[in-house]
Amino acid sequence: MQTLTATYRIVTPMFLGDARQQATDIRPPSFKGGLRFWWRALNWGRFRQDHPDDAAALRALNKAEADLFGAAAVDETPRGQSRVLIRILSERYGTKETHWPQNQTPSGYLGLGLFQMPNHPQREGFMEGKNFTVNLGLDSRLTPEQIEQIEDSLLAMGLLGGLGSRSRRGFGSIALRQINGNSIESKNRDEYARHLKNLLAKYPFPPGKPPYTAFSLDTKIAWFNDGNNAREVHAVLGKTYQQYRGQPSKLRGRIKAGFGLPLTGVSQERRASPVFMHIHPLGNSFQAVVSYLPAVFHPNWDRVHEYVVEDFLANREMIKP
Repeated sequence: MQTLTATYRIVTPMFLGDARQQATDIRPPSFKGGLRFWWRALNWGRFRQDHPDDAAALRALNKAEADLFGAAAVDETPRGQSRVLIRILSERYGTKETHWPQNQTPSGYLGLGLFQMPNHPQREGFMEGKNFTVNLGLDSRLTPEQIEQIEDSLLAMGLLGGLGSRSRRGFGSIALRQINGNSIESKNRDEYARHLKNLLAKYPFPPGKPPYTAFSLDTKIAWFNDGNNAREVHAVLGKTYQQYRGQPSKLRGRIKAGFGLPLTGVSQERRASPVFMHIHPLGNSFQAVVSYLPAVFHPNWDRVHEYVVEDFLANREMIKP
């Protein structure tokens, strides 16, 4: 059995808990869920270009994902065990985070559900700065192309994503440090952009909105603020977001739905935000990166004011895929 080994750094506190919402360990199913998300995001264009319509492409993608990562059944056909077996090794996590974020703060604005409220305790999280290593045992039947897709998904998660609650709002940001001993760390913006561009250049970007959150020609990735402390960078990003769509702004009601649902006083329907906030270490500093992966928004919402999200990204320097 071939093995892939990837080491990540926890960049901002990670709120990934057990059944009692306590930060005890990073569990393989949680990591695999993130890995599968980024695999789907990267590979949509590859399947769409080989099929006549979205429905056929989705069926093929679902079967391929099940063959790779496991599933009980797809189209009533049993798929069986995952061909990727995951084991998590970590440093001692040490003191847990039990005071951040706080309500009525910029980071707290991004962290609804993490801070203490009536009938809701403060969430416990893993502190930033620690490393964890993922060992992936790969079935001998996997092709070189499938193994490369897994490596690419590990990289995408470590450049743009995170783990745990509110990870799309910059909590639990993780940065890939190395794969099989090869360094993936970036000392500056140019190195980070090169890693990202080289990754995305390997995958076709189809026109039109994907049926789920995935890379497409409409994807936008932008630089935001930077600084010498990850929490301060997160707070500045939170303040920017709050001023744009929070109480200080004039945005009200349905127009804000493009950032995700439910929306207080408008709809209790659910749609995860297509906006991903990520804090990444660059040498001794930290950089906020915001990705926008628009897709078909919701079956009951035939029109979403997407220009509002694009306006949030306007006048930012883009990272061209």
